Amino acid sequence: MFEFVEVKRTSDDIKHLYKLLEQRSFQNISHKNLPSFEEHKTFVVNHPYRVWYLVMARDQCVGSVYLLNDNCLGLTLLEPTSEAVKDVLAWILAMHKPLPPIKSVRPKDFFINVAPQNKALCTALEQCMASLLQISYTIGEQAASFLSQEKSDKA
Repeated sequence: MFEFVEVKRTSDDIKHLYKLLEQRSFQNISHKNLPSFEEHKTFVVNHPYRVWYLVMARDQCVGSVYLLNDNCLGLTLLEPTSEAVKDVLAWILAMHKPLPPIKSVRPKDFFINVAPQNKALCTALEQCMASLLQISYTIGEQAASFLSQEKSDKA
């Protein structure tokens, strides 16, 4: 169903990946607003991923998938149907193995971070027998401001 093309940092790869970013409807862990094309290009050229693939269907880029050294698997699909997610995960598992675990650093299995609003991907992962592992929160400026105010109110 899909063809997987390794990201080689070419101008075509950069354009495909930017178009995917533009079409995302969920916030990215790396940014709240769409980066400029130049910022994106710099990121792609210097990406931190172990491997990164474009997910192609009939010569159209319909997603991307990458692996990090902590066994995190990043998955973006324009239409994350259960069948599509199953095909991508099966291919990744056939082509790559998780790196060995390191206590408190890297789990033994691949894991995926998913925006809680991305119900389609959550459902697809559950249908692929993936297990919910944790819920993560970011402690950003708003939380820091609230917490420092709480501390000063108690002083």
